[in-house]
Formats: sequence, C-alpha cells, structure tokens
Amino acid sequence: GKTLQQMIENLPTAQREAVEERSAVLIAEEHERLLVDIAAGLRDLDEGKTSPFDEAGVERIKQRGRQMLAKR
Repeated sequence: GKTLQQMIENLPTAQREAVEERSAVLIAEEHERLLVDIAAGLRDLDEGKTSPFDEAGVERIKQRGRQMLAKR
C-alpha cells in the first residue's frame, strides 16, 4: 500500500495544501503544549515539588496513566 505521505502527495493541490496547513498547525500546538509542560516541570523542580524516580515512583506514574485512560 501507499504511505500516508504518498497519499497526501496524490491529492489535488487545494486538498494537499489544506492537509499540510492543518498538519503544521497541529505540530505547532503540540510544540506549545510541550513547552508549557516543560516549564511547569522546571517550576516544580525549583519549588522542590519532586519525588524520587524509583520503583514506587514508576508505579505512581503507571497508576495515574491507568486512571487517565479509564476516564476516556
């Protein structure tokens, strides 16, 4: 089968440009969210709001992830 890029390249110009423009917007939005998350993490470090990354920490992360998935 064709790759996604090949399918996009085969679209009519107006549709291809719309897909590429929306893709660029989504990438920019995700980049902005990552920067916000990084800034929040750095603030937490500065304020001492951290916990050790050990087995218990890994389990807390897993549990939080499971809770987030269950809410979907």
